[in-house]
Amino acid sequence: MAILKFMDEEGVESIVHVGPDKPKVTIGRLKECDLRIRNPVVSRVHAFVEYKDGKYVLVDNQSVNGTYYMKQKISETVLEDNTTFACGTIEVEFHLDEIDRTAKRAAQPAPEELEIPPPLPPIPEAPPAQLDQTFAYGEEQAEGIEIVPPEALEPVEVAPLEPAVQVEEKVVLSAIEPVIEMEEVLPQEEQVMQKSHEPELIKRIEALEAELATKDKNIMELSAQVQGLKKQLAQKAESEEAELRINDLERIVASAEAEKEALEADLEVQRKKAQEAVQKAQEAEAKYAKALAELAGLKKEKMQEAEKLTLFEKESREIKEKVARLEKEKAALEEEVQRWERLKSQFETEQSKSKSEMESLRRELSSLQTEVEKLREVAKRAQEVEAQVKSASEEIAELRQANRAYLKKVAKLLEENEALKAGKAQGIDVKAVKDTTERINDLASECKTLIDVIDPLVSQLAPAASGGLDEETAEEIKGAVRQLSQVTRQIKESAIRLRTLAKEAS
Repeated sequence: MAILKFMDEEGVESIVHVGPDKPKVTIGRLKECDLRIRNPVVSRVHAFVEYKDGKYVLVDNQSVNGTYYMKQKISETVLEDNTTFACGTIEVEFHLDEIDRTAKRAAQPAPEELEIPPPLPPIPEAPPAQLDQTFAYGEEQAEGIEIVPPEALEPVEVAPLEPAVQVEEKVVLSAIEPVIEMEEVLPQEEQVMQKSHEPELIKRIEALEAELATKDKNIMELSAQVQGLKKQLAQKAESEEAELRINDLERIVASAEAEKEALEADLEVQRKKAQEAVQKAQEAEAKYAKALAELAGLKKEKMQEAEKLTLFEKESREIKEKVARLEKEKAALEEEVQRWERLKSQFETEQSKSKSEMESLRRELSSLQTEVEKLREVAKRAQEVEAQVKSASEEIAELRQANRAYLKKVAKLLEENEALKAGKAQGIDVKAVKDTTERINDLASECKTLIDVIDPLVSQLAPAASGGLDEETAEEIKGAVRQLSQVTRQIKESAIRLRTLAKEAS
């Protein structure tokens, strides 16, 4: 995986990962972009980074202000680790994670393996007979000494020292590389490998020390041979071949000494490298122990987090149950609210109707109050009329009595009139009859006048009969008026007949 990092003007850092799990990451101003940069110089979808065949490719999406990498405007390029690119003027950092870095180093081609040269051939030792002959020089005659010719000596080829040193360095580096990588990522397998290399290094050092001791022994033997040959050649200076052999031996000794010095230097270097490797291995072990302790702590934290997660899940289930109950209660409350809303609507409707009815009742009450006032006025007038009717009744009673008297008189007059007609009555006072007739006419006129006054009063009393007077009283008044009218007509008729009789009598 790789990391894209961007920090805005407020110092807020945004990080996005790209790799096999997420092979494409978009960069732009839109909120749908994986790495959103809220700056007007950045296009809505400015660019994107793709993971292709193990490489991370930066592609410009035809942006307005362009995409730059290594100070060059690009349309598509491969990103390197620990670099930056710019969307317009906004810089974005690109880094590989430790796993990708390790994989990248592992993918690099390894240097060509160097072949370890074959070990040096052993320096030929002089046969015992030759040594005896050599050391016996001086005691015996020179004819008995066998000089070994230079051609008989097997040439010793000393291999160059640098390849061997390079091989040893490669061996040590191959042992140290896991330690360096272990310092970066601390994988357990490399630590085990490092531990497995330690005995190999120790064995290699012991082998070098043994080889060095063998070389020392060979050099000492060669030095002894050279000394013996020098003695022989000093005594037999005439032998040119002996000088050549001495030169060869000296060259061999010089090469061996040089090889010895090189081996000693190489041994010292190897010892230092071994000490460094052991020190690094100890440091790696300490780091490994620390990592194990951290791992144990992480495991403990993981267990604690798992317990917390279990508690959280339990609490979450309880919360879900509570939420379900609350949802049910909410639904019930909503139904209750709807019912109350309906009741409220009904109440408001009824209240509106009640208000209308109250207004109507108020208007009716107002009209009733008006009617009551009117009725009070009518009652007052009825009382006045009742008083008038009472007085009228009294007058009618008086008229009745008067009418009865008049009727008696009229009856008497009628009888007298009948007697006159029959010729029975003698000496009628015509003047008295005329006076009586005039009196009857006057009474009839007064009755008529009184009837004309009472009749409108009876008409006015009829509407108020239910409020002020009972119906029986009203009917009595009406009957009295009618009776009075009839009496008046009778009196009038009687007066007319009397007047006629008076005329006839005169």
